[in-house]
Amino acid sequence: MRVTLIGVVMLVASLFIKESIDFYRGRNVPRCRATEHVLNRLQMNLSDYVLVHGSLPKSTIHDAINAMQKEKMDCSVLSAFISKPGFDAWGHELIYEVLDEKHAVIRSVGPNGVDEKGGGDDMQREVPTP
Repeated sequence: MRVTLIGVVMLVASLFIKESIDFYRGRNVPRCRATEHVLNRLQMNLSDYVLVHGSLPKSTIHDAINAMQKEKMDCSVLSAFISKPGFDAWGHELIYEVLDEKHAVIRSVGPNGVDEKGGGDDMQREVPTP
């Protein structure tokens, strides 16, 4: 009897944990989509920037956005979750790493706010250039 009771308690606990995780993930789906949209737009704009200038803008995500906006590239992917360019849907500043003059990575640290260098819940785009 005692073994059965422990088994039932463990089953109920595991179902509760699974439902909690699914609820958490479900709440983040719209934010993930909004952030993916921002990353895709910036990826496309940075690729176009390289075609025009021969190299990527340097420094921070905000410097890159300013350089692209001077070229009349639209970087303003605003949504219910994103109120200003250069941020993800959780309010974290996007990470822009220039690897060399024609290669870069744009990354959101995701819901947990921890930069896992593209791992974990991070969302990342490599900038394809010719």
